[in-house]
Amino acid sequence: MSALRLALRSYRDLYDRIWIMLLVSAAWWVLLITVIFAPPATLLLFKHADPRIGPWQDRPGLRESGEFLWAQFIRSWIVTLATLPIVALTAFNLDYYGSGVSALSFLSPLWLVLLLLTVTATLVIFALAAMN
Repeated sequence: MSALRLALRSYRDLYDRIWIMLLVSAAWWVLLITVIFAPPATLLLFKHADPRIGPWQDRPGLRESGEFLWAQFIRSWIVTLATLPIVALTAFNLDYYGSGVSALSFLSPLWLVLLLLTVTATLVIFALAAMN
């Protein structure tokens, strides 16, 4: 009987985590459309996805999420303006060197790897910014 109870508790915990992340992801998509709230919404998404936070009751509520969104507005845009040009430049270089037949077209795999690294680094920077 304890195995059944343990399984039901794990399903309930999983449901709690999936439900709140589904709502936060939907809010992130809505705020992403506005463009001006995209960076703070990304920080909010990473704040809710922090694995150090316990169950649903310990996560920030609607009011705390709104306060976090407004409190991190300037900071999130600073992080975005510091990281987005690097990602855009590597994407441009991948498009420029990879789309034509030139002497430097052999560099397109390198630019693809650099693009993946810059996108990963940007996501890590946003996750670290959301931890504070």
